[in-house]
Amino acid sequence: MGHIWGVQPLGRAAWLVGMWILFAVWLALCWSAFIYRETDRGILLTKIDEYVRFLVIPAVLLTSAYSLYGDGPLSAETGQKWFFN
Repeated sequence: MGHIWGVQPLGRAAWLVGMWILFAVWLALCWSAFIYRETDRGILLTKIDEYVRFLVIPAVLLTSAYSLYGDGPLSAETGQKWFFN
C-alpha cells in the first residue's frame, strides 16, 4: 500500500520479499526460544531475540519520527497524515 501511494521509496518486489524473509526468520527465532524455554538453547535464543528487539524497536521509532517531521525515508506529505485529522 505504501508503494501504491508513493510514500515509501524502497521499491516493490525485492525489498518486500527480503522483509518477509527477515520477518519469517525472526518469527522462527521467537518460536524456537519459546519451544526450548528453560534450556540452555532457549536462553541463548531468548538473548538473541532481545538483541534483535533492542535494535529494531529504536530503528522503527526513529524512522517513523523522522518521517513524520519530513526528514526521514518515508513520505508524510499533506493528505497522507490521516492520523492527525
